[in-house]
Amino acid sequence: MNNTKVKIKKVKSIQDSKGITLIALIITIIILIILAGVTLNVLTGENGIINRAVKAKEDTENKGAEELLKIAVMSSMNIEEGSSEISIDKLNKNIKEINGIDENIVINKLPVIITIRDKKYKVEENGQVFILNMILPTGYVKLDYIEGTGTQYIDTGLTPTENTQVYLTYKNTNISEVNKGMFGNWNGSSARFQLFKSTVREYETPGLGDGYARYKSDENWHTIILDAVHLSVTRDGNNMSAYAGSYTKNFCDTSCYIFARNQSPVSASSCAFKNVIWKENGVIIKYFIPCYRKTDDAVGMFDIVNNVFYENKGTGKFKKGTEIVNLPEGYTQLEYIESTGTQYIDTGLKTSGTKLSYE
Repeated sequence: MNNTKVKIKKVKSIQDSKGITLIALIITIIILIILAGVTLNVLTGENGIINRAVKAKEDTENKGAEELLKIAVMSSMNIEEGSSEISIDKLNKNIKEINGIDENIVINKLPVIITIRDKKYKVEENGQVFILNMILPTGYVKLDYIEGTGTQYIDTGLTPTENTQVYLTYKNTNISEVNKGMFGNWNGSSARFQLFKSTVREYETPGLGDGYARYKSDENWHTIILDAVHLSVTRDGNNMSAYAGSYTKNFCDTSCYIFARNQSPVSASSCAFKNVIWKENGVIIKYFIPCYRKTDDAVGMFDIVNNVFYENKGTGKFKKGTEIVNLPEGYTQLEYIESTGTQYIDTGLKTSGTKLSYE
């Protein structure tokens, strides 16, 4: 009898032991899941180890590219001749050694903007090299865009060549307008380098030389590339085949206008521009961004390559877009930031009746 009782107790003890082991296992699994989640977040989160490592790698590469460019510039100085003047021939040779630079790039003069791994660097005439940050000189305020109403235009002072590539970020603000220019030049015959509003309502006709494309217009932002090097026209990354004639390098020798087509008489239209980038031999020689001058409220475009402000050559006044505030060094402006439901910012302000007051 006593032996029976002992056996029963042992059985219960074994059952209890199994129950405790199962609970412990469940708890252990839960803890492991939590730890796995924490570890995953530490590794792959927005500020995780992997993202920080990638950013550190990019920062190192960018800094390395800047240093290599500085060395290329210094090596291009005519020091053996007792001069710090930069030899353009030497510079063109030296920059070819930099990994990530366009192998077809050809520099004709300084200052110039050079792109390495999607980062833009400016090389001044005195050999100074720095990352281009789009900050304008004191007295100028950068704008998101400026808009012409049909009587304003800017003279770029540049004439297209067989090595020209122009990038236009624009918006047609009146698609009902016809036979009006938004950019470029034309000699009255077939020689053209243009972004134009067709004689057919609600159509646009960008063109090179003897040919032009045609597509339906709208009032959205687009980027057009007029590429004389490859004889191509692209819109938002899509190749636009010639609708009439064929693209050629038959250009006229007058300068190109922004917000108008340089012809006789000048043909200006209602449109807006965010920027205009002009390349020769793969090098940015002028980079126009919208702004206004504080002293007289003159609205125009600033060439950040040559530090020149281009004013309206027509009549009336450009409309201002939204002001873009330059942040202090070390900060980068974003289009927006997004919360996932756990982040917030304390403004430091509190309500007092219907008024706001500082802490």
